[in-house]
Amino acid sequence: MKRKRGIGFGDYSDILKIMSIESRLYQIKLWYYQNWPLCLFCNHRVRDGKGQLAHIIRRSYQSSKYSREELQTMKLNTGLAHHACHEIYDNKPKEAVLLPRFLEVQFILWLIDPGFFEQQKLIYEDFFNFPDFAGITNKYPHLAQCANHGDLLYLPVDI
Repeated sequence: MKRKRGIGFGDYSDILKIMSIESRLYQIKLWYYQNWPLCLFCNHRVRDGKGQLAHIIRRSYQSSKYSREELQTMKLNTGLAHHACHEIYDNKPKEAVLLPRFLEVQFILWLIDPGFFEQQKLIYEDFFNFPDFAGITNKYPHLAQCANHGDLLYLPVDI
């Protein structure tokens, strides 16, 4: 008769890690509701309890600069979002470029991980021309110091 496999020691540490990440994400979501309750993608108000915590770089991605856990809990990589806006950003690239804060979100993506931005940029290359983000940060160095997406109201570019 086969014994049922129980949760091993390593499994508990994984569960604790997940619980810790979820706790930090909950705190970030509360912070955004209290300090910047606007949608990351459209900049309209997100009503209490109606928004999602969206990630600019998806939770499943691990960059060469940051671990998966660091990316998941990085305030700059997160923001409140309406469900519809989040869905468009994640799954409909031709519509995503029409979101009012698309360019700012892409700039934040570039700040976090330029390599991942270059990969993402290929999705949009047939129908969107990106400005030179390095040139923008050279001209406006304070933009590279963003701690959350609320620090970047708009990106000063001529398109």
